[in-house]
Amino acid sequence: MISPRTLAANKLFEIGSVCAAAGKSQEALEIFRGVLALKPDDPRFLLKLGLAFQQVQRPQEAIGSYRLALEIEPNDHLVLNNVGNALASIGRFEEASAAYQLAIRHSPTTGAYYRNLAECTRIKVDAPHFEAMASLIANETLLALDDRIQFHFALAKVLTESGQPDKGFEHLCKGNALQRSRTTYDESRTFEDFALTRQAMTADILRGKSERTERLSDHSSAPIFVIGMPRSGSTLVEQVLASHPRVIAGGELKDFPQAVTQVLATTGLPAAGASRASTALSALHHIETLTSAQLQAIGARYLLRIRGVLGNPPSNVRLVDKMPFNFAFLGLIHLALPNARFIHTRRAPVETCLSCFGRLFQNVPFSYDLGELGRYYREYDTLMAHWRATLPPGVLLEVDYEDVVSDFGAQARRIIRHVGLEWDDACLSFHKTARTITTASAAQVRQPIYTTSVTHWRPADDLLRPLLDGLGPGLNSAHPHLIAD
Repeated sequence: MISPRTLAANKLFEIGSVCAAAGKSQEALEIFRGVLALKPDDPRFLLKLGLAFQQVQRPQEAIGSYRLALEIEPNDHLVLNNVGNALASIGRFEEASAAYQLAIRHSPTTGAYYRNLAECTRIKVDAPHFEAMASLIANETLLALDDRIQFHFALAKVLTESGQPDKGFEHLCKGNALQRSRTTYDESRTFEDFALTRQAMTADILRGKSERTERLSDHSSAPIFVIGMPRSGSTLVEQVLASHPRVIAGGELKDFPQAVTQVLATTGLPAAGASRASTALSALHHIETLTSAQLQAIGARYLLRIRGVLGNPPSNVRLVDKMPFNFAFLGLIHLALPNARFIHTRRAPVETCLSCFGRLFQNVPFSYDLGELGRYYREYDTLMAHWRATLPPGVLLEVDYEDVVSDFGAQARRIIRHVGLEWDDACLSFHKTARTITTASAAQVRQPIYTTSVTHWRPADDLLRPLLDGLGPGLNSAHPHLIAD
């Protein structure tokens, strides 16, 4: 018979899981702590607590929770993998590598563990782990779909780094095709949303709404939004900012569209059941009906959310939100937070798209097909041109990755000046700044600037034809002297 204590723990566990799935990380963290008070020796709850700690960017405590779980179940490969993820996020790559290798030892056919290991350290083609991957993928029909995808991406990285990029690209194409086969992506709906946004958020609307909301909107200058395409140098810019003593970086936060959803929940706009992103886009499409009070409430709600996620820092500290897809909401963000500043990171279009294609993103549905990548980039570029023309001067700064690499000091000073801070030399030593980084660039930004980040192998144009056609003639030849990451 299940004890009342176990029943209570299970109920709390269910509530905590719902909160975590809804993005309420702080609430989930407190609930899982309550679960552990009831069942301190259950590794399942320790694992969930560790994940909750990671979601609120407290990796050291996450590692501690995972270690306790491993004392109970030392061969739990899922926990070992999560230990590796937490260690990698704070730059402890050798320890992370050891954790991933232990996970592989206890689950030798799980592709994600090999891919994590390949992202964390360089695997040679004569190493046992490469041989194991090659052997498993040779009989890939025996593998689960997710493992097949993970192995293809891992092999692509190993082969590319070993001087066989053509073979690596073959694996990338296979892995991306498999990932696309299980991904839902409505390209026409996405582009329609972008077009409606441009139609709705005109310069006149922005100017008129700004005049009416100026007295009500939250005048906090705390938020700094780093936006753009993935793999465009945004993590590097965020790391430069985070190196300043008056800046805290939050990573890729989902809080702005969620704040919009919360504020508009009782207005009947949009239809019930829409996603958070769709809710925010619907707000853009109906911008004329939004009141000054609603816009002010969106800004206030957003600040409340991110301050909670970042541990309620002092009011004079600037807060960086590096969610790249906030580029779709710049006008609405400006109306809700008129003193926020935007930094748009850019990189040569083909290089940006190829770098996206080379990463197994979990929530970037357009990145698994070269044609879709090119067309999405073209629509993003069109929307950014719209914001460039409609936002007031001084709000948006555009930073080209190639310029950062070629003249880092000048660009770093330009970034700091744009957000209204005094210069600090710590920003030049960004790679020494200790913080949690969970994006694909975690290893890169812990190294000094290096020019080879823009001079890697690029597939032949016939292989890139879908991408080049998707970009169109105005973009597919931009920065032709560069080759892909």
